[in-house]
Amino acid sequence: FWLEKDENGDLQYAINPEGFRTGSAAEDFPDNPVLMREGDIIRDIMDAHIEGVSYDELGPISGLSTEKQGIRLAVLSNKPHAETVRVIETLFGKDVFDIIQGQEEKLPLKPDPAGVFKILREFAEIEHEEIQMENVCYVGDTGTDMKTGKSAGAFTFGALWGFREREELEEFGADVLLPEPMELEKWIRI
Repeated sequence: FWLEKDENGDLQYAINPEGFRTGSAAEDFPDNPVLMREGDIIRDIMDAHIEGVSYDELGPISGLSTEKQGIRLAVLSNKPHAETVRVIETLFGKDVFDIIQGQEEKLPLKPDPAGVFKILREFAEIEHEEIQMENVCYVGDTGTDMKTGKSAGAFTFGALWGFREREELEEFGADVLLPEPMELEKWIRI
């Protein structure tokens, strides 16, 4: 899901660059009453946004024929695990992503690569073989995502259709910038 900026342009950057943490924005933007209740506001926005949104409305990712190509897909989020699963399955359905991983108590938040390695271990169990890093790409839309992918040793794709601007993705070393999801097909070959 995508969130709109408030009239000051603060909302996108009020969500902590290291991940969602209730109340983190209040200290950075003390004069902004919307951000003083960040956790409640964001949950309300997310709930309102996903109600009535169909998978078809989300567009291009549905055309990525990953199953036929033997590609596994995962989501790694700093948002709480149950909330991450709920949002992803509501927006995309239950069959698009093989693994959905949100914040859990003993799993370090991004940009620590521990979540990537946990997902890769789970894929290795599914595939019955170790996943080689040269076969892993990390698609993200924030500097934190680029740092996470790089720390894990993955090839990183910066999603220009997402949350942050081109400059941030470049600053944090995206290997390739993708203007739209379907561009990924040009890079992924079995």
